[in-house]
Amino acid sequence: MLEELLQRTRLPWYGATALISVVLLLSVVLAAYLDGVFSRPFDWDVWRSGLQPPVIINYILVIYPLMQRLWDRAVRALAPLLDLNDR
Repeated sequence: MLEELLQRTRLPWYGATALISVVLLLSVVLAAYLDGVFSRPFDWDVWRSGLQPPVIINYILVIYPLMQRLWDRAVRALAPLLDLNDR
């Protein structure tokens, strides 16, 4: 689904990842501002809990192309072992 969305918008993968990163970061900053966290900017518990989900999402988006290439290579490597004549 994500690959199809990127193909339709014609965005490069890492460009879309950067755009998503900025949107997630801005949403955390906006939520922190509206909650009044900027009055105590060094309260690391608030920032750690707020930034952890966007960082995990970014990590997944960054490693996805690598994992997809590894998956494709594994499928190509195992394809000769499949006997299609039994059908």
